[in-house]
Amino acid sequence: MDRTRPLWDVTLFEGIRGRTFFVWTMHHAMVDGVSAFELLNRLMHFSPKPPATEEPAEPWNPAPLPTTGAALVNAIRDLAVEQIDSAARAASDFLRDPTSLFEQASTLITAV
Repeated sequence: MDRTRPLWDVTLFEGIRGRTFFVWTMHHAMVDGVSAFELLNRLMHFSPKPPATEEPAEPWNPAPLPTTGAALVNAIRDLAVEQIDSAARAASDFLRDPTSLFEQASTLITAV
């Protein structure tokens, strides 16, 4: 598909022995097999007299973007949690196999 155009394309064919059909192409980054079928079922109905439409959904309002200060606090918290998790993993690995620390240290010393 042409990357300068949308990642989907629908081509409608009419007038072939009184029938109408379409070819629907969509980039795999948009949908997988199951979600493509669900989307197709929502857009099309397989009977000539579809049931009445459902009630319209409530409009979606996204949460506001965090302020610069809140984003900074969140980043610092994420870094701290990452460092604590790393230290806890290292301590757990050391308790599980204490000799591995000495092997790693000797490998580091010989590499330098």
